[in-house]
Amino acid sequence: MTLHHRAPLAVGVALLATLNLAAAAGAQIAVSGNDNKVVNVNGVVKVVPNPPADTVSVIDLKASPPRVTAEIQAPVSVAGPPLSIAVTPDESLALVTASNKVDPSDPTKQAPNNQVTVIDLKANPLKVIARLEAGNGAAASPSTVRGRWRSSPTSSTAPCPSSPSRARP
Repeated sequence: MTLHHRAPLAVGVALLATLNLAAAAGAQIAVSGNDNKVVNVNGVVKVVPNPPADTVSVIDLKASPPRVTAEIQAPVSVAGPPLSIAVTPDESLALVTASNKVDPSDPTKQAPNNQVTVIDLKANPLKVIARLEAGNGAAASPSTVRGRWRSSPTSSTAPCPSSPSRARP
């Protein structure tokens, strides 16, 4: 099995492990960040040469078995701070952080990133409605997700404004 095939397998196993938690929480969808920049080889995170773009997938949890219903290109990080996705309770928006990127000065390493992408989950096809800047390596703890934001069952949380009106295109 090649390195490129191990990462999706690991993400799939993690997704299956979290589906029971999502069902118990009443979620209808899961939002998965697919970081294609890195792979974990024997516990060591390595940068993939010439990686494909990162993607965000929406998974229908009502279907049996659950299935991917949409996917969009958006920067995301799953290595580094573990908290990277927040979804509104009505499942209409996702905030996706990218705390790491391939280092432009050394493509064999990662560097801090400051991107937050706001995705309209109700649009068909999915639509990026804003790209924001936060602090380098930004992530949030579950305690910072307040009011209208909740954690995604597949990832965790992203830096979130206290009101969706702060996210501007």
